[in-house]
Amino acid sequence: MKICICDSVEWRKLEKQEILDAYFTEKDTVCEFLLFENAEQLILSESIAYADIFVVDICLGGTDGLSVVRELKERFRNKICILTSDTYDYLDEAMDLGVIRYILNGAEKERYYSALDKAVDDMNTQRVCVKKRNGDMYYLHKSEIVFVEAKGRKTFVLSTLGLIETNMNIAAMKELLNTPNFIKPHYSYIVNSDYISHIEGRDVLVKVNYHYFRVPIASKRVTATKKQLANV
Repeated sequence: MKICICDSVEWRKLEKQEILDAYFTEKDTVCEFLLFENAEQLILSESIAYADIFVVDICLGGTDGLSVVRELKERFRNKICILTSDTYDYLDEAMDLGVIRYILNGAEKERYYSALDKAVDDMNTQRVCVKKRNGDMYYLHKSEIVFVEAKGRKTFVLSTLGLIETNMNIAAMKELLNTPNFIKPHYSYIVNSDYISHIEGRDVLVKVNYHYFRVPIASKRVTATKKQLANV
């Protein structure tokens, strides 16, 4: 578990780390903390792509916490964010950004524990474990998976973080990706419809990180694919 904490007040940042560490210790979960004192440090860090939870304070000097969360949500769809503040002045804006909790500084640890319970539940239901051919394990949020392709005896998972070759077959991947937004336009592909830009001829065009990929539609699945896309 990787957790980012961004707070310009050092003692408060360490206090939050202590609360979160205690929570995950009780859950027998090992944590790695990434600590930042301002927005610029956090946004420029390459490590944040692999972080699971962000705890960001509203007051960060030149850039406020709301702007940080907004950028995180734009770059990484699935990041779980908790906003902290000295007042409730920014509550409405925070909720509009989809933060999991808004917590006042100085709140009892139970407020953090409640937020973390919800975060863990979200991760458990929305994450899948993909095993690479070399045995390494990747834990991906479903929203990070763009498509799965079976090519010969190999299976590839294109995610927003890169391409993974897995030893899992496409049938096993289909069982993991069992939500309505994943469609199967071709027997060799499972596609996250959230990334589909449009249909062009017998292909669906998938867009991720400003790049387009073509996924063929099997001749027997053209009508079903169009119907599925109309319903998601």
